[in-house]
Amino acid sequence: MRALKPRHLANSIYIVPNAFGRCFRFGVVEMMQQRSRWVPQPFGPGWLKEWMKRHQNPISFVLHMIGIPMTIVAIVLLAVDVSSMSMWVWATLLFVGGYGLQFVGHAIEGNDAGELILVKKWLGKPYIAVAPQFNEPALPVASTSQS
Repeated sequence: MRALKPRHLANSIYIVPNAFGRCFRFGVVEMMQQRSRWVPQPFGPGWLKEWMKRHQNPISFVLHMIGIPMTIVAIVLLAVDVSSMSMWVWATLLFVGGYGLQFVGHAIEGNDAGELILVKKWLGKPYIAVAPQFNEPALPVASTSQS
């Protein structure tokens, strides 16, 4: 298997063995350019729809579905027992691991993480909210011609 390179995923093909030992070609391009059964259509309140627009890649979506609960569990562990050193170690590992998975998901998706977007906005720097391959095409601008 080749290493993941976020900027070059469009050229990546992976050979993935299944449970029966047969191998299948797995093109990242196809997964990145279309929704899969792992990523539901946007629904719910506006903030959730916006979040789902930014997490359309199935790999990124699954990494977030694992990473977000890890960070929440870390906070709950600290709320249970703040004085225990082992609890701090577990909470730190879960928190850093959960955030790490989410950042890897954004690298695969090709957009910036929400926290990074916030910092870039404050600094006046450009950012990528929705990966270009998932951006909705712009509507054509109506031109007014005067003859």
